[in-house]
Amino acid sequence: MHVKMSCRNVFALSLSLWACAAPCARAAEAVAAGNRPVFALDRQDKRLSAGKPIEVADRPELRLCPGLEMVGRFRLDAHKNWAQTLAMKDGEYLLRVENPGDGGYLGFFVQIEGKWEGRLRGPVVKTNTWYDVRATWTGQAMSLTVNGETFSQPRLGRITPGPKPLTVGPIAGEVSRFELFNPALTRTTLLAALPADATAPAKARPGFFRSVWRALMNPSRRADRSDTPVVLGGPAAWAGWQPLNGAARRPEKDALTAEFPDTTAMLVSPALSVDLGPYPFLCLDVDAGGRGVTGTLDFTTDTGSGSISFLPQSGGRPTVVSGTMSDAWTGKLRRLAVSFAGTTGPVRVRRLALADRPVGTPVFYVRSLAAGRAKLRPGREESVVAGIQNVGGETEGIVARLEVPKGITLIGGAKRRIEWLGMDDFDLVTWRIRAARPGTYTVRVTVSAKGATPSVQDLALTVEPCPGLPQTGYVPAPQPAKTDYISLMHYCALWKEGTHWGWKRIEPWPEKRPAIGWYDEGTPEVADWHIKMALEHGINGFIY
Repeated sequence: MHVKMSCRNVFALSLSLWACAAPCARAAEAVAAGNRPVFALDRQDKRLSAGKPIEVADRPELRLCPGLEMVGRFRLDAHKNWAQTLAMKDGEYLLRVENPGDGGYLGFFVQIEGKWEGRLRGPVVKTNTWYDVRATWTGQAMSLTVNGETFSQPRLGRITPGPKPLTVGPIAGEVSRFELFNPALTRTTLLAALPADATAPAKARPGFFRSVWRALMNPSRRADRSDTPVVLGGPAAWAGWQPLNGAARRPEKDALTAEFPDTTAMLVSPALSVDLGPYPFLCLDVDAGGRGVTGTLDFTTDTGSGSISFLPQSGGRPTVVSGTMSDAWTGKLRRLAVSFAGTTGPVRVRRLALADRPVGTPVFYVRSLAAGRAKLRPGREESVVAGIQNVGGETEGIVARLEVPKGITLIGGAKRRIEWLGMDDFDLVTWRIRAARPGTYTVRVTVSAKGATPSVQDLALTVEPCPGLPQTGYVPAPQPAKTDYISLMHYCALWKEGTHWGWKRIEPWPEKRPAIGWYDEGTPEVADWHIKMALEHGINGFIY
């Protein structure tokens, strides 16, 4: 067994197949503990080219976890009528060369929620060509880098690592190197080794007089909720947090700034003692710059340890991590750590809390803003409809205000109030207006709430003169188009009240409302309009 140190301060452990025996495996784990675990085979092991699979007994560093990397070098001498396996851990991950009938490409699979698809397709593998391969699963996406060319696609969900062995090979060719890196095990191993005795942190409850005042003067839908978030990190709660494995931290007035130079670097909480039963979520307010940034939550409890990958949200939106993504999220929480990969600079963490629901800074998105009618006329009462979505943490007392220019009169006031919006909740607000004369007018909607940055959006309203159409008592008689063809239209009335998504596909989007308004197809007048339209466009009848 040989040990060497790389420039990335990572132990690269070169093992022969003989070192896969249990005693040596335990020794390898001992060496790897506290740093980045690695399993490795190289061309000095003659069994790599013997044409038989190499089976390695299950060990912690072989199991699928966010951040898992497989690095290898191989050459294919011949394609077969079957897929040729480079590496596989059944139920977890698979790297193989497909047979020519299926494309002959290099494929990378990660099993999510019991399903192998969708696979990541790499390049078509040519014979007698050496390929350097790096396959990575971040917990949010999978990537393949093959001879400098990178392929990637999203791949996220619940995984179920198990006791199946790792199988390497066989292929009709040569595997000269195979390494497997699992930085999450480095972090969780270190977490588990830290002292775990602590008292439970206090919940972030308001003071007595503030609670009474809120109950009397500003009741909300959440007023009777007994569960409140447990703040583990915040402006007054960063004491005891420490950087490990090369991470660095710097406290600021309203945040903790940290740097993560590699995938094993992490920011670690003080010792904790929190029952996770009431708290299925960990909620962060974090700023992490860079494309493709991923974060990982590592944690230890009195029953085990686990890792959960997440995507840091941007634009001030809270990042919500669901503990249910890991079977280990149970019992008493002893410690947790956060780490980030793919950043282009320091990461700012403003708040970190356990909660029974998604919480954090509210962020408003004006998803829709439109006039109530397709054609606006002067002197007639019209409407402006806004669809407001909260893409941040829950909040109450949301105020939407409409500002109008000269020439537009507001009917019924400028402010509209939404009592409460949870994360991703949506609501519509409507204002009534009247324009004095034709023209184009720009109105502005501002949505605000306590603790939230106001969201502002403008809308240009075009008010057109009335067209002066003649008054008619009923649908005008049709003027059939002259044609030598008999044309029939298939009338397919799939819309049924109370089925499928129904009106929910239209009503929350005011811009999707019909230009001629709503109408009932069951009335004789509507049927006659349909007949008139059909005949005047060369349609002779309907097929039901």
